[in-house]
Amino acid sequence: MLFRSHEVDPACCTRAWMMPEPPLFGRSAQERVLVEMWNRRMEHELLLPVIDVFVHTHEFWVGRRPQVPSYGDLRRLQVVERMRWLDGELRDREFIGIDRYNIADITAQVALLTARGALKLAIPEDHKNLSRWWSAVTKRPSARA
Repeated sequence: MLFRSHEVDPACCTRAWMMPEPPLFGRSAQERVLVEMWNRRMEHELLLPVIDVFVHTHEFWVGRRPQVPSYGDLRRLQVVERMRWLDGELRDREFIGIDRYNIADITAQVALLTARGALKLAIPEDHKNLSRWWSAVTKRPSARA
C-alpha cells in the first residue's frame, strides 16, 4: 500500500467515484493515489499554515483563542515559501497532481483565497506558474458560486 489516509470519508469518495464527471478524486487507482497525496500536501503545506497565520495574528481571534503572534509570523513565512514551491511544481503542468482539475486544486484554491482575503497575502507577481494556475481555476463557474 502506498499510503493510508485516516481522514478520507468512504461515503464521500464512493459517491464521487460513482459519478465520474467531474472526476475530482481521479479516474484510475493510480490517479486516486496521486490526487490523495497531492490533496494532503495542499492541506499540510498550504491550508494549515494559512489557518495558523489567521488564528495567531488576526484580530478576530483576540480573546477567543490563545494567540502566539511569533508562531503566526513564522507560519506566514512558510506560506510564502510554499507558494514559491508550488509555483515550481506547476511549471510543467496545468493542474495540481494530475492532468485535470481535482480536489487538490480545490484545497489549494481555498488556502490561497483565504491567504489573499483574510491575511492580505497575495500570490507574488513573479510566481508566473502559480498565477497562471490561479487565473484558470478562479475562472471556473464553481469558483464564483
